[in-house]
Amino acid sequence: MSDEKRRNYSEEEDVMLLRQVLGDRPFEAQRGKITGAWDALAAKLVAEDSFPRLKLSGKNAQSRFDKLVKTRRQENEESMAASGVSEEESEKA
Repeated sequence: MSDEKRRNYSEEEDVMLLRQVLGDRPFEAQRGKITGAWDALAAKLVAEDSFPRLKLSGKNAQSRFDKLVKTRRQENEESMAASGVSEEESEKA
């Protein structure tokens, strides 16, 4: 069993991931090369001195991105249902 504890992503890590995804667009890779594109993206993030995580796999990066997109879509649906309500925006949005 590993001594490392799982920890939640910080706002900073999410923003860095989203920026890297926006730049690299790994989901647009050719069929059969998507996993490699996500692995390359994760390696770039880990190589950044300002990225707090020491390890990140392509699969974890893709999973976190998918979760952020799903959460944002749900928030948009809820927002549309409650029109006229003031919203708070962050760079993650």
